[in-house]
Amino acid sequence: MDKKFYVYTYIRANSTKYGVAGTPYYVGKGLGKRAWSKNHHVQPPSDSSLIQMVSVGMSEKDALQAEMLLIHLYGRVDRKTGCLFNRTDGGEKRFKGGGHGPETRRKMAAAKLGKKRGPNPPEWNERIAAGNRGKVKSPETCAKIAQAKMGQGTGKRPPEWCAAVSRGKTGKSRPDMKSGSEIQRRIAATRTGKKRGPYRKHAILVAM
Repeated sequence: MDKKFYVYTYIRANSTKYGVAGTPYYVGKGLGKRAWSKNHHVQPPSDSSLIQMVSVGMSEKDALQAEMLLIHLYGRVDRKTGCLFNRTDGGEKRFKGGGHGPETRRKMAAAKLGKKRGPNPPEWNERIAAGNRGKVKSPETCAKIAQAKMGQGTGKRPPEWCAAVSRGKTGKSRPDMKSGSEIQRRIAATRTGKKRGPYRKHAILVAM
């Protein structure tokens, strides 16, 4: 039996409303360089000394049990039971490539069915932003994104949606857009000296 698994924690550098400095914000089971990988829904701390090994040289079964125990001990933020950003109670055996197995995915989908996902904690969003900061998409990636979006439009708005927007604006006025307001003066300044093209006249003739 291979005993090369380990259990690790990510430690908070500063106190937040989710936990004080020195408490863990994530618990995981790892193999190889898993604990230092950024391929997480929770980003590892930038200071590697805050990635702490709880236990090493474990079998996968023992590591999974230890992971579950620690998550139960510290509790989860999303369930308002503790300070961890883990999304599950642990114990999931991962397949090659880091993905969950079919049975685990089925259970996770069933648990989330009908539940609305709330906003991510600010601390979580900041770590994701820090991980993405400075990254530049390659020309190939940009081309793929453009190709995927090609031909996609907003489409015609449903009548119900238009009616709801109209009701929301009924009776409301915008003082900032009244004649003589600062915004109106700025708009007028940008148009000073510019000639309007023939497009409007042409559009009226076509409509007629």
